[in-house]
Amino acid sequence: MLAEMRFLRGYAYFIGAHTYGDLPKVTSTDQETNRNIPKSPKAEILALVLEDWTAAEKDLATIEAGSTATVVNGTYANKISAQAMLARYYLYQKNWAQAEQFATQVINANVYVLEPNFIDVISKDFIKESILEVGYALSDDPGTSNFSLTNLYVGRREVIPSDQVVISLQSTEAGTRNATITFDADDLDGDDNGWTVRKYGTADADNNNVVLMRLAEMYLIRAEARAQQNKLTGANGAIADLNVLRARAKAPNLVATNQAEVLLAVERERVYELAFEGHRWFDLIRTGRAQTVMSAFTPNWNSRYERWPIPQGEIQRNPALKDAQNPGY
Repeated sequence: MLAEMRFLRGYAYFIGAHTYGDLPKVTSTDQETNRNIPKSPKAEILALVLEDWTAAEKDLATIEAGSTATVVNGTYANKISAQAMLARYYLYQKNWAQAEQFATQVINANVYVLEPNFIDVISKDFIKESILEVGYALSDDPGTSNFSLTNLYVGRREVIPSDQVVISLQSTEAGTRNATITFDADDLDGDDNGWTVRKYGTADADNNNVVLMRLAEMYLIRAEARAQQNKLTGANGAIADLNVLRARAKAPNLVATNQAEVLLAVERERVYELAFEGHRWFDLIRTGRAQTVMSAFTPNWNSRYERWPIPQGEIQRNPALKDAQNPGY
């Protein structure tokens, strides 16, 4: 139980640190203490994340290859899913060797396997490659709330695919991953381009869960880590990892001749493969590509947006955050 809690706390702080930067480091269960905690440096928060995930990896349940238990398919954290989180952690830290090592452990464990058809990633819950997902039953389905993903994407259409991502997903190298989005001319209206995200369904659909991590990401992490170490070709090279996902998507094999080309190919593959799963923003920030990509996307881009503002409600509830808003807000 403690290992599962540390796994989840590590996940929360990992997302928080890469969204807001410095954060209050809450490790006490005393309410009075927790009402007045100043920010700790981002590096200190990430050190706590590493401590939590390392401890979780040590104590979580061991899952054997070939297991058919529901616990494997994304429902609860286990030793392999902690290793997957550590692969992501080290990728963000630019520790390429460790990122490659942990991603390889997850892939070679054979506990999770890629779905043969990419469409199943979109249309089904608890797929064979799902490492961690937020699972819902009919009684607590997020589609019933005003701020559910399906309402944001489909019902109220407050979030729709940009023209840029539509063009990317319709490219030849995206292959069958263009099924992530769909077009309906009836939705065309002003700034609405008529395209819709298909990944998050309603209560009566089999795709209402929210996927937080799946095996395809491990191939992408390992490809990026290998490319950064200039391991480009051969069975243990970055190109081979990318081509595993391209083959599944019925896209042509990657042809690249140097490290820079492979790294850009990794970035594009993450757009195709992980579209609308919450990675793109963090990818732009961690790779230093936000300024280039976002300034081309919109004239309203400002570099201060790379760190989100601390919510006003948090500042009002925590006196230690007074005058501690992130710069530019």
